[in-house]
Amino acid sequence: MKTELRPLAEIKPYESNPRVNDTAVDAVAKSIREFGFRQPIVVDGDSVIVVGHTRWKAAQRLGMAEVPVHVAGELSPEQCKAYRIADNKPEHCRSHAPRTSTAMVAFRITPAPHIRDTRPIRSPSDCTRRIGSGWGVGGSRGTRGTR
Repeated sequence: MKTELRPLAEIKPYESNPRVNDTAVDAVAKSIREFGFRQPIVVDGDSVIVVGHTRWKAAQRLGMAEVPVHVAGELSPEQCKAYRIADNKPEHCRSHAPRTSTAMVAFRITPAPHIRDTRPIRSPSDCTRRIGSGWGVGGSRGTRGTR
């Protein structure tokens, strides 16, 4: 994946971004300050944000002049829309570490079609229990019998 540094002022927010998450900006800014900018903002060929609005807001709050971006110019408008939806999946589809933790870790493994246990994985220990009971992880899908 190719990334480049771009002036923050050249990056435009997606006007129809449905997410209202200004409360997360401080936490993301703290993470960027502590660990650096580890995940680029994804923009389309016109420098409109596809994903990464919270990182963009955090960079503004930190007074950054430039940020890393990945230009996804090869994505069609329909693909950009699908990517935005996938990246901003509803809160009920997410699971996070306890709020007292500074890290927010999401776990979601979809079982293979022959697996009947489709409960969402909510924690690392939940994942460990399932691997111990015959679950394994292959790519982004859970598969039975791999260890």
